[in-house]
Amino acid sequence: MVSERRRARMRVPESEAGVPGWLWEFDGRQWGWHSKNPRSSGGRVDGHYDARVRWHAACSAWLDERGLVTWEHNAGSWEDFLRIEREEPHRILRRPQQGET
Repeated sequence: MVSERRRARMRVPESEAGVPGWLWEFDGRQWGWHSKNPRSSGGRVDGHYDARVRWHAACSAWLDERGLVTWEHNAGSWEDFLRIEREEPHRILRRPQQGET
């Protein structure tokens, strides 16, 4: 059972309620890659990589505009992320848990 304090910490603030779904999960079709299995594409892994680079750049730009960070998209070290979490917890955007509203 998760404590109410922890649940409140994990909840996405109202101001960030409009987080786009693509931020949390890469879907190559949205970024110019149309193969579900990049290894079966006859060596066309470059397209998959390029699509992932575009997605990651878009995620980073969206987070930077709002002054937010996530561990999945943070370019810094784990220690840097922990420092932000400790000193500026309002900047951490947490992935919504399944079943929570």
